[in-house]
Amino acid sequence: GNIKIMLFLSRMKLADNCCLAVYYMLVVKYSCSEERIRYNVEPVMHILPISFGLLTSLAGLFLTLFNDADLWCWIASFPKDCKDSWKHGEEGDCLRGDNSWIYRWAFYFCPLWFCILFVTIVMMNIYRTVRQRELQSVAESQVETLTRSSILRRASSARRRSVGSFQFKTSLHNTTKPEERRRSSRASALNSLIMPAKMAEVFKSMTDID
Repeated sequence: GNIKIMLFLSRMKLADNCCLAVYYMLVVKYSCSEERIRYNVEPVMHILPISFGLLTSLAGLFLTLFNDADLWCWIASFPKDCKDSWKHGEEGDCLRGDNSWIYRWAFYFCPLWFCILFVTIVMMNIYRTVRQRELQSVAESQVETLTRSSILRRASSARRRSVGSFQFKTSLHNTTKPEERRRSSRASALNSLIMPAKMAEVFKSMTDID
């Protein structure tokens, strides 16, 4: 009885691994919400493994396939050296587990290899999706970095132009001849002396009129 339960669980686990791979693909690649998976996908993921394990185990029980397989009780013929009806036709003399090798492939090895290939393909698809997203993220980061660098270069260029203009004006003032600067200073001093006298004359003429 315990062996039959273990066989049931082993077959159920095959389908369960496939369902788990599908779950990963739905979440990672298609970004399905937990609520949508819970109500639309998860019931199927529970029913499929249990149904597969239960049906294959019951079929093995009713077809008397569970017999001594040297190391454990599994799908085997009894007696061990009997002739199966698939290869020997009417000469088949198996008392139990007739054509057991066919049922081994149908109930275990074919589903096993199918699950291995299916899970491998799904995992490769998930890896490809994650890799593309990483490359896209790196590209967007590089574009952002280049944009920021371009802005900084423009600001630095504008600052250099402003500093250069100020230096040009300063150098132009410094290159003025000393004689011209002295003339300008004397003219300013003369105007400061003449201006009070003119204001006094204007004030005197206004008082004479009164």
